[in-house]
Amino acid sequence: MQGAVDLPTSSSSVRLEIRDASGQVVRELDLGVQAAGLVRFVWDGQTDGGAAAAPGRYSLAAQYRDGGQMSAAETLISAPVESVVLGARGFAVHLRGLGEVPFSAVREIGNP
Repeated sequence: MQGAVDLPTSSSSVRLEIRDASGQVVRELDLGVQAAGLVRFVWDGQTDGGAAAAPGRYSLAAQYRDGGQMSAAETLISAPVESVVLGARGFAVHLRGLGEVPFSAVREIGNP
């Protein structure tokens, strides 16, 4: 899985947690010192113990050091667009593995 953490400011410490459907942390990525902006990451599907994570749905939670405290940061996921849909609520995109997402939630479209 590829994605990014959107940092509003530079930080001396950025961490990303990958959680399974029950909310248990299966992997923590230390992204280190980062400048403001998009901090790209790749999760190889492994747990912190080095085993392959079980198939299923996972969620992401990122935090960054802002002065003396840790603050939440927005996480973004990359996924191939399978189709574009025009419905009663406007445009949406159908993303492989994620389903339908409102076009207003899309931050970037590009070729891999």
